[in-house]
Parts: sequence; C-alpha cells; structure tokens
Amino acid sequence: MGYTHYWDISKDVKEISKECLKDIKKVLQKHKGIIQFESDNTKKPIVNKKEIRFNGIGGAGYETFNVLMPDALKKEGKSCDEGLYFNFCKTAKQPYDVVVCEVLLLLKADLKDKIKVSSDGFSHDSCSFDGSWDKAIYEITNMKYHVNCCCQSRAVSPYYDCEIIEVVRVKGDD
Repeated sequence: MGYTHYWDISKDVKEISKECLKDIKKVLQKHKGIIQFESDNTKKPIVNKKEIRFNGIGGAGYETFNVLMPDALKKEGKSCDEGLYFNFCKTAKQPYDVVVCEVLLLLKADLKDKIKVSSDGFSHDSCSFDGSWDKAIYEITNMKYHVNCCCQSRAVSPYYDCEIIEVVRVKGDD
C-alpha cells in the first residue's frame, strides 16, 4: 500500500474539453521541473483530449499518473462497474503529488458528476486535507476556480473525512 489517489470516470465521457486541457497544460508547464513522461524517460508528458500521462523525475517519481478516456479503457479490456471505470495512482507523496492533485481538481471541474475523485489525503486528523491537497486547492483557486469541499468528523475516531463536492470555473476577466 501507499499514499494513493483514486478516480472513477463515467463510461459516457468522450473527451476532455479544450478549456480544461488548456488549464492542465498551464499546471504541467508550471511544474515542468518535477514531471516528465516516466520517472526514467525524459519525454514530455502526454496531454490531449483522450489521455493525460506523467510521472515525477527519477527517484522523485513513483507510479505513473495516467488518465485515459473510457473508449481507450474499454479497448484495454478494463472492467466497467456500474457505469464507471476505476483507476488510481500511488504517489508516495513525492513532489509530483501536487501536480496529480491539481489535474484531478481540473478534471472534476470539467467532467463534474462524471468523475468521482477520492484520495488517502481525504482522511486526516484535522479538518483539512493531507498530502498536497491543500496546496493544490490553493493553486487552483489562483487559476480562477472555486473548490467546494466539506469535512466531517468520524463518530468513533480522531479522524475527519474530507470530500471535494464540486470545482467550478469562476467567470470573469482572464
């Protein structure tokens, strides 16, 4: 096991919008010094309407973050439970973890209820997120997004469960 982020994507999703891809590319550009295609492959990350793929660099990488659209997942033979394709990425809280969190937030803004995002960082001993989530939320709000989240205490535990309810692009001057 390890520190992991999870997402379920609806079988109805066809592609990532141009607006979302533009913002994802901004995030990846901002963090270009800590990400690449694979930890041991210096090719550029993949960012297009059907796939997003990157990892940390060298020993600062862990598992590859790879979001594929349902058509590609179906071709790979991935199972679809209750209309959702499940995937995950273990980051071990390496530096590229914040990039993974920011991209998942942008995907949530774009795909809305067609993607469910969860994480080991959503359960913490204070009413806040763990790992890079707080930093990612801050960075996304600087990109003119509003992140609506909540935290609830557990009945018989010192832990809180946090949840990203929605992420919305704030309209206004760009």
